[in-house]
Amino acid sequence: MTRHSTSAALVIALLAIVAPAMALQPPQSDAPRLLESEQAAIIAALKQQGINATDVEQWGDYVRAFVVKDDGSISMQLFEQDRLKPVR
Repeated sequence: MTRHSTSAALVIALLAIVAPAMALQPPQSDAPRLLESEQAAIIAALKQQGINATDVEQWGDYVRAFVVKDDGSISMQLFEQDRLKPVR
């Protein structure tokens, strides 16, 4: 293997490791974090909509909620911050 192809292979291997981790990072935003009282109010509002949210947090311009499904598994769902409508 030549020196250039070895370097290229190393870069590709590093990108394969780093890229998925970078994709999991929340979008950068100047939006403030949710206060505990805001979190409680959002969870209550989602429960009124029939969504069994156990935790919420700011996720860029959205609210990220951790929702318990009927089978007991937990999923992550995004909601519009102002209307708490699911992001599709």
